[in-house]
Amino acid sequence: MDVRDVPRAAVERGLSLARLPVDTAMRRVPEESATGVRSVIDRVDATVRGVAGWVLRDAALQESARLGREAATERDRAAKLRARAEAQRVEADSKLRQRESAADQKRKEADKKARDRKQRAEEKREAERADVEQAASEKKEAVRRAEAEVEESIDKAAARARLDELSKKAEALSEHEDALRTKREAERLSDAAARAKEQRKTG
Repeated sequence: MDVRDVPRAAVERGLSLARLPVDTAMRRVPEESATGVRSVIDRVDATVRGVAGWVLRDAALQESARLGREAATERDRAAKLRARAEAQRVEADSKLRQRESAADQKRKEADKKARDRKQRAEEKREAERADVEQAASEKKEAVRRAEAEVEESIDKAAARARLDELSKKAEALSEHEDALRTKREAERLSDAAARAKEQRKTG
């Protein structure tokens, strides 16, 4: 074993012991929440390894420190990319929800307009039906009044004709009675003249 392996092993064991409680606690934390803390711990680990490698002139520790720093940098870059992707996803979800909400609002407005148009059309049909029924009712009433007026006119004409007939009959009866009275008066005068003549003969 190289004499430099002993201090290197001590450094690595010390770092492992120091990181043990932190690594144990990090296992219970969600990945997205623990990334930043792990990055800091990895950078501290790399720094300690780098300082120890410089002090001990241990190239392996220095290389391990370099790799640790690179790994931390890559982890930070990956975390930033994940955070950016998550932000983009959240923004896309928000825009999608906004578009869906706007589309839903437009659908509701279109449905309301369609219901309003349907209601107005129904109201118009009802009004037109009421107008037609009213006009038909008024026409029937006008026809009924006209028929009543015609019947009344016919009744009046019949009454006038009957009255004229009765008047003519009364006039004819009156003339007949006058003729009878004249005849009876003539007969009476004739009888009276005959009796007077007879009296003169016997006198």
